Amino acid sequence: MACPSPWKDIEDKFFECSICLDLFKEPKLLPCLHRFCKPCLEPILEGQVGTFKCPLCKDVCKIPNNRIDGFKTDFHMKSMLQFIQLQKTFENEEVRVCVGCSKKLKVTAYCFKCKDFLCVQCYQFHSTNKMVADHRENVLALKDVEGKSLTLEKLASLKEALRCHVHTEFQAQLCCCTCGNLPVCVTCTYGKHKGHDLQDVANVSKEERERLQKRLEELVKLKENVTSLTDKINKVNAELTSIVADTKKNGKCSTKIRPGS
Repeated sequence: MACPSPWKDIEDKFFECSICLDLFKEPKLLPCLHRFCKPCLEPILEGQVGTFKCPLCKDVCKIPNNRIDGFKTDFHMKSMLQFIQLQKTFENEEVRVCVGCSKKLKVTAYCFKCKDFLCVQCYQFHSTNKMVADHRENVLALKDVEGKSLTLEKLASLKEALRCHVHTEFQAQLCCCTCGNLPVCVTCTYGKHKGHDLQDVANVSKEERERLQKRLEELVKLKENVTSLTDKINKVNAELTSIVADTKKNGKCSTKIRPGS
């Protein structure tokens, strides 16, 4: 699987859970900043009291009061994975059932409001018909993916506003940080989430984007360092190969390798 253009410098493993070795499913972020699929973490937390060790770095992590649901859901990783899957569908020219006409056709766009794919004709209908005028800002066309200019911010803007996880008829104005950044509405602040750490959705989203961007920059730098180290190793190997060949030819080694050279 090739990485999408905005993250082409990031290895595929960045998008994979180190437990199941598959793409993340409902990624949960631990305090040590390692993330794992929610279904993969559940059996690890089973029977643990108070704390548990991260499966990767072995750091001791405190278990939230509401167990696995208390760990933050990595929404930006979910956004990147969604883009990967959309790009793969478009690039492979997959045949899907169009949400508009219910026919199996090659997909041309994806409507985040309909939460499904569109064929050419239904994409044009979405773009021009007044009946679905409120869908236009939520449609991602194939040409936008091929343009290689899609960013996390642009992808987020295409999506329909988050809905409260309890009262799905209401948009979520807040995120409950106590419950792993669950989207909640004002009504929830007087009920299940009363007294919890509630933050504005926009502020939480901005902070998470900045955190992710910083992590991506660190990963790119690490890749550059690894590439530089690989070049040095290849250079030394080439020198050693040359020395060995010269030794075999002349019967003795005329060049000494000093430690640390």
